[in-house]
Amino acid sequence: ARGRVTRGMNVWDLLLPLLQRPVNLDLGTVVDLPSNLYPYQTKGVEFLVETQSALLGDDMGTGKTVQTAVALRMLFQTAKIRTALIICPLSVIPNWDRELAKWAGNLAVTVVRGDKEHRKICWRQSAHVWLTTYDTLRNDLETVLTLRKGGFDLVALDEAQRVKNWSSGITRAVRDVRATYRWGLSGTPLENNTHELWTILNALKPDISHSPIDWSQGIQSVLRPMFLRRRKEDVLTELPPLVKNPVWLRWSEVCARGVV
Repeated sequence: ARGRVTRGMNVWDLLLPLLQRPVNLDLGTVVDLPSNLYPYQTKGVEFLVETQSALLGDDMGTGKTVQTAVALRMLFQTAKIRTALIICPLSVIPNWDRELAKWAGNLAVTVVRGDKEHRKICWRQSAHVWLTTYDTLRNDLETVLTLRKGGFDLVALDEAQRVKNWSSGITRAVRDVRATYRWGLSGTPLENNTHELWTILNALKPDISHSPIDWSQGIQSVLRPMFLRRRKEDVLTELPPLVKNPVWLRWSEVCARGVV
């Protein structure tokens, strides 16, 4: 069942986690996708599946969400993971929920949103994947560490540049959540300065350092095995042509809908 935001609490909200069936961990071995991936996306899925600490730095619009959803599904279906946490900005939660339903529909997803009490219920809820925001994780860290004492098998950070500040509460919260697989997704991974890039890498591989920067490690030696980057111009031949569908509205309709 997919968690939804509700207003107010009642007895059924409290009973819901207890009444739900346990999640199905026997997901089979066949990965039947709704459509074929592009070759570069297949390579991206393979990279994620084979890399416990990974930074997928493909350009925006190349399908990082789709690649992650398929890689997640493969790890679940091969029993390499049993729980996953996806952290992303609030604006892309609907897109994540939609793509997970499309590309990994056999996984139970709980969206952790709402007031504090409702979020506690979401964290207790039985699921394969918990989907939440960076701010929610920071605010609920104590609850998460209490209820998920073993952490998660996998943590994925969408727009991983959100953890570029070593001393921020969000970065500390992400580092405090334990996980075997730690993936970061970012369309602009190398536009940060060296200290910020090091902090992102450290959030994905916490054992490399306990300080904001450690030059003895050599940032290139850390980055190289965990980084995959494809620019749009590199894969344009594999992508369908851009289709523009302009929609003309009367100015009175625009004003009536409150768009301006």
